[in-house]
Amino acid sequence: MNEACATQKRDLRFDILKAIGIVCVVFGHVIEKINTESTDVINVVYKIIYLFHMPLFIFISGYFAKFNLKKIFKGIFLPYLIIQTLWTVIEFFAFHIEENFLLYLLIPRWTMWFLLSLTVFKLSVFVLNKMQTDSLVMLFILSLMCGLLFGLLDFNGGILSISRTIGFYPFFVLGVIVKRRREKHEELFNNTSLKILFTLLAVMFVSLFFVLFNNLPSQALYFSFGYSQLMGYSLWARGYIYLTAIFCVLALTYNCGIRKDVGGEFSSIGKKTLYYYLLHSHMVNLVSLLFAKKQIHCPLIMSISIVIVLFIVMNVIIYLILTIRETKKRLAM
Repeated sequence: MNEACATQKRDLRFDILKAIGIVCVVFGHVIEKINTESTDVINVVYKIIYLFHMPLFIFISGYFAKFNLKKIFKGIFLPYLIIQTLWTVIEFFAFHIEENFLLYLLIPRWTMWFLLSLTVFKLSVFVLNKMQTDSLVMLFILSLMCGLLFGLLDFNGGILSISRTIGFYPFFVLGVIVKRRREKHEELFNNTSLKILFTLLAVMFVSLFFVLFNNLPSQALYFSFGYSQLMGYSLWARGYIYLTAIFCVLALTYNCGIRKDVGGEFSSIGKKTLYYYLLHSHMVNLVSLLFAKKQIHCPLIMSISIVIVLFIVMNVIIYLILTIRETKKRLAM
C-alpha cells in the first residue's frame, strides 16, 4: 500500500487513488464502529464504500507488485505478526475469551486481515512475474471462479484470512495485468471513450446493486462469509459484486488525475497509506469507546467530522514518526 512507482518520476495519479482508498477505509470503519442505529443514508454510503475501497487497494498493490522477500517480511508480515499477537493477547485476557488461544490467534483481528492477505498476494508475484499476459488473464478468470465457488463452502473463512485472500485475489491479478497492458499500450489509458464507458458502467452497476440487492447484508461485501451464512447471499450476488467492484476500480484508475505529475496535497496522503492503515484501527476503536451507548444525531455529519479529526491527529503522529526516523538516519551517518 505504501510503495512508490519504479519510475524516476512518481506517478501521483496512483497516490491520489491510494488517498481515496485510505480515506474510504477510515470513513467506513468510523461508520461501522460509532453508528449503532444505522439509517438508510448511512447504509447506502457504507455499502458504496465497501463495494470498491478494498478492491481498489488490492488492485494498486498488484499494479506496483514486486517480489522482494526481505521487504515482504519486514514491511508487511512482521508488522502483522507483532500487532496481531499483541492485539490478540490483550483482547483474549481482557475480555476473558472462552476459546482455544492458538485458534483465536489464527483469526486476524479486525483490520489485520489485509496485511496477512497482502503477504500472500506479494509472495505470489514470484510466480506471476514468470507468466505471460495471456496466462495472467486466464489466472484472473480462474481466480474469479475460485472466489465464486469458495462461497459455497460452509467454512470459517476468518482463520488466517483464507476466505478474504481467495475472494480479493482477482483484484491483485487484475492490477498486474493492467500494469502489463499499460507498459505496452499507454495510449489506451488516455482514451476518453474508455473513461466514459467504465464510468457509466460503474455508476449503473452501483445503482442497480441497490435495486437488486438492497436487503443484502453489508457483510457480504467482506468476502469472509459463505452464501449459507447470510440471508439473500448467493453465487449470483457475489458475481454481481465482483463486476461492480471491477468497473469501479477501472473507472477510478482511468479518470483519476489529468496529468501524472499533478496531485496536490491530497496525493501526499497516498504516499503514507500504510502508516494511516496501521494507526487508524486503534484510533477508531478509541473513538468507538467514547461514543459507546450514545445516541448520535446526524450520524453522517458526525462520521465525516470524526474522520477529519482523525486525519489531523494521524498526520501529526506520522510527521513525528518520520522526523524521528530521519533524525536517527542523519545521526548514524
